[in-house]
Formats: sequence, C-alpha cells, structure tokens
Amino acid sequence: MKDGKRWTYIFALLIVVIVVGGAVLISEHRGEGQPIEISLSSPPASEIEIYLSGAVANPGIYTFSQDSSIRDILQAAGGTTEDAQPNKVKIQVPYIDQSPFEKPPKTKININTASLEELQTLPGIGPALAQRIIDYRSEHLFCTLPQLMEVKGIGPAKFAQMEDMITVV
Repeated sequence: MKDGKRWTYIFALLIVVIVVGGAVLISEHRGEGQPIEISLSSPPASEIEIYLSGAVANPGIYTFSQDSSIRDILQAAGGTTEDAQPNKVKIQVPYIDQSPFEKPPKTKININTASLEELQTLPGIGPALAQRIIDYRSEHLFCTLPQLMEVKGIGPAKFAQMEDMITVV
C-alpha cells in the first residue's frame, strides 16, 4: 500500500472514531439541564490541573495526565448531575498565575455581530434599545464605536458607560 493511501485510511479511521465516540458520549448523557464547566490551568505540563464546576457531582480542582479523556475527567468529579448538558461543556483556560476560581477577562462585544441577548448585557441596553441597534446595523454597518451614538437612545453618557466593553470588527 502506498504511503499516501495509508495516511488517508488512518485519517478516515480517526474521524470515524471521533464521531462515534462523540455520539456515544452524547447518547449516554441525553437531557436538558446545566452545562458542565471545565477549567484548565496553564502552562501545559505532563500533568494538568483542571477546575470542574457546573453540573458535576463534586466540583473542584483535579490533576490529570495529558492523555486523560473527558470520561476520565468527569468520572473523577463523581460524574455529571442528572440535569447536565454534556453537549454544552464549558472549558476555561486561566492565564498563567490566575486562580481557576477567578473569572477570565471578558471579551468585548462586537456590535456588528452581537445578538439581542448579548447587546442587553451592556449597561443601559434593554430589549428595545438592543433591537434598535440591530435594526440600525442592518442598514449601516458600524465602522467606528462613536457611530453607535447615531442610534436613537444612545447619547454620550450611555456610550461612555459601554465604550470599553464594545468593539467593531
């Protein structure tokens, strides 16, 4: 067998294993409920500290080798709760010297792509104003941050409250 064909077969087999493994994991944990949060401490080493929280039986910090599977990690935390949503696993990788209990710095909200719900996380933005932002951007793409003040209901004071939390890309 040629070397190129061998790698093609290996790659195809790897994809099949990943898809089947994911399907098995999802089918074992069907249902609605809380997402599972997994936080990895850095830097990567032969052993990794992971902070598990959310819908696991025993939240906390666990140490694993690099070849540990998600199943190993969840079993160490006592498994998932009955209302867990394993298809919505949240993985947090803290910065160096950051405690896994600290929240990572928030990313800025892109006002050109943010959903109605994301826009409502900004100070002073309710459902009606969020909808006006979406309506405005459907006709005029935001090129600069101050352009947001062209939306009815956003003046200099409200803009100043959110300026550090938004971006245009």
